[in-house]
Amino acid sequence: IQVKLSIDKEIVPKKISYLRVPIALEDKVERKIQEMLETDIIEPVKGPVDWISPMVVVPKGNDDIRICINMRGPNQAIQREHYPLPIIDTLLNKLRGSRIFSKLDITAAYHHVELHPESRDITSFMTNKGYQVKYIPGPTNVSDILSRLCPPSGDKPFDDSTEHFLYAVGDDHVAITLSQIKEDTARDETLKKTDPSWNRDENTKDVDAMRKMKGKIYADKKRGLKVSNILEGDKVRIRNYESGKLEPKWSKEIYKVIKKVGNDTIVVSREGVRYRRPVAHLSKIQTPALSYKPTNVGNKDALVDNNTARITADTSDAGITKRPKREHKLPARYQ
Repeated sequence: IQVKLSIDKEIVPKKISYLRVPIALEDKVERKIQEMLETDIIEPVKGPVDWISPMVVVPKGNDDIRICINMRGPNQAIQREHYPLPIIDTLLNKLRGSRIFSKLDITAAYHHVELHPESRDITSFMTNKGYQVKYIPGPTNVSDILSRLCPPSGDKPFDDSTEHFLYAVGDDHVAITLSQIKEDTARDETLKKTDPSWNRDENTKDVDAMRKMKGKIYADKKRGLKVSNILEGDKVRIRNYESGKLEPKWSKEIYKVIKKVGNDTIVVSREGVRYRRPVAHLSKIQTPALSYKPTNVGNKDALVDNNTARITADTSDAGITKRPKREHKLPARYQ
């Protein structure tokens, strides 16, 4: 597909002088230009040109650079097509009822639309050598051209029978569906049928999901939450909904854990009545062999009965001591 730009001949062409590239980026710029020559995105200028735009080098986060062209001068002469872009309200109305969403991002989408040879003169840019762009570098009407070439109805890479729809907004495509299996199948078929190279960058992550997970981790840390050690088959006590200060914190009746559903636990009483309670509202009963275990009241000489799982007092004389007396220190004048 070749696109021919509409240029206003009354606009006086501008030739901007060469902008010096930092010494630290010269090698990277040379490699990037050579890469663009090998991929046939740019070509050397053969002869005089009317338009010359400066080249701008933008560093990227992954120790790479992006070569941009300052098209402010040529954009004054390029006439826009004014193709209607999709309205967000219309897209939201069409997305109603959908559950699964996929974002298909075309890698360097502007480089997939070839310029007509008569329209390449206005894209000339200055380096230590002269080059001009063979594919759309980013003129003022690039969004109109992409919207015209990739309308919402487009080439219909998703079959209507699979209940899929494809909407294009600039160089991004949003695929919606009602089924995860159908969505995966249709996305794979789309990547096979279409020519553009889709962005398969593994570093691309769901920003919303990362924010939710970060907030959850912060909230759990703030509340002091930790992983529960309650498993299926354990004996637990249920926390009482305190209506008064005289009621115990945990129920006297013992329940058995039969199932865990997320953060909730299903327990059953001795009578067979089932209850569903959060893990935080359960207290696990330790049932090892008879051994000394500390209690809530600070009695270190208490024993745990392995059969009944009840705390019993130690009747031996080893733990019996006299009540300590408080020492009163007299003032210095009375000593």
